[in-house]
Amino acid sequence: MQIACINKRKTENILNPHGDKNLARLVFILLTLLVCLSACAPNSGIFAGGTWQSGGLQHLHIRALAVDPNNAQNIYAGDAQNGVLVSTDAGVHWSQRSAGLPLPTAIHNLAFDDVGKKLYAATDAGVFVSADAVQHWTAISGLPAGSYTALAFDLKKPQTIFVGTAHHGVFTSTNDGSAWSAAGGGLPAGIEINGLTFDSIKACSSRVRITAFFVHRMLEYTGR
Repeated sequence: MQIACINKRKTENILNPHGDKNLARLVFILLTLLVCLSACAPNSGIFAGGTWQSGGLQHLHIRALAVDPNNAQNIYAGDAQNGVLVSTDAGVHWSQRSAGLPLPTAIHNLAFDDVGKKLYAATDAGVFVSADAVQHWTAISGLPAGSYTALAFDLKKPQTIFVGTAHHGVFTSTNDGSAWSAAGGGLPAGIEINGLTFDSIKACSSRVRITAFFVHRMLEYTGR
């Protein structure tokens, strides 16, 4: 073990000739440090950030949000009972757009397809889609009855959709929802899927990776 020691006599010889200059330099450094720390205070500098403002839906139980990728002024919100609401002015005003949805039903997830033309809704009554700015919703057939909780799209193949359920695992469609097949191999039976995320980093590979999130655990699905 090595111990580094300071030679007091040499230090005094070095500092004494320029003591005032070193003191001034030390004071300058301390003042600079104080300014930097003040800039990092929660209410100022880089940590000040923005402020949250009410979006006008304080009395609802919003569970899902989606923003139109072709027009950021259009925001869609999914409620726990009241279907889907839309704002065309970035959240200032809202109106309900639930024609075709079996209310009351909980909206667990809202997601646009890759081109932003269709909006999908994962609900307690199944999966629904709207292709007319949510003027009307249409139920997607071919899926077992039950609660649907998550949506994800293949970034390489826009017509490939993954849906997560509360009790039946994961299903996938390669033809824009016309036909479905189970994609839950390796998942515990009856597990509730809380989220699906497409691996955009691996999107250029020849395989698809979907991460399925559920309580206390996370699994990855890899498929062609």
